[in-house]
Amino acid sequence: MRKRRIILLGSTGSIGASAIKVATTMPDRMEIVGMAAHRSAQKLAAAANRFKPEALCLVDPASLNELRAALTYHPEIFTGEEGLVELSTLPGADMVLVAIVGTAGLRPALAAIDSGLLSSYQGRDRAAWEQLYRDKRAKLSRELEKLPASGLSARDTMAIATMRKRMKAFTAGGALFNPASKCQNAARKDIAYPDLKSALVACFVEIGNNLSFEGGKINRVSALDLLHETSDPGRRKSAFFALVPLWRQSTATTSPTARIAA
Repeated sequence: MRKRRIILLGSTGSIGASAIKVATTMPDRMEIVGMAAHRSAQKLAAAANRFKPEALCLVDPASLNELRAALTYHPEIFTGEEGLVELSTLPGADMVLVAIVGTAGLRPALAAIDSGLLSSYQGRDRAAWEQLYRDKRAKLSRELEKLPASGLSARDTMAIATMRKRMKAFTAGGALFNPASKCQNAARKDIAYPDLKSALVACFVEIGNNLSFEGGKINRVSALDLLHETSDPGRRKSAFFALVPLWRQSTATTSPTARIAA
């Protein structure tokens, strides 16, 4: 019987630990080819050194150097949310086990569904998740409309107005629920306005989730967290410059973004 090639997302949590125990008892039937953890670099390294998966993902890049120092071999290493997506669609895998708490596992799970490695996540297929997303947005829109128009500070009134406007303008699910959207389509001159908006969202996600940092890739949220949390001047500078491609895309007068702002 051929071994099942398993990708384990959330390998350092309780569910991940249980999955590792099962894999240990069935070495002739299971092979872990990918492992991911949020920030537990030492635990991830210990498990990786034992099973030697070909790829790892550490979502929080702040501990990336710690992970590399603790590894006894040289796997491919991904970082950030985009890294989870890359790992969850690893070529040659047979199955993805999403052992991530909360909604953090949704995006990689949907990517695995699109690639055929999963049929559902938490009992819902892609169509059900899209419907849940639409229902949640509709509920939020109703709650926003119920907020009083008086008795609020000027800042609160402005914030509510902005949220209402954005909820009405951005009705699609973005790149998360629209995998057909491609950043490359933003350069097309014949593209319709709604499709251009979807393509620009895809550009923002694609660039913002693939920022270069210390020899790896991080996303925009991780870069901003590093700017806020790290006291190392060198790392702060690297995190700052990691965001440059995203700023260039957003502010350049010749970028597709300028077309939609015109």
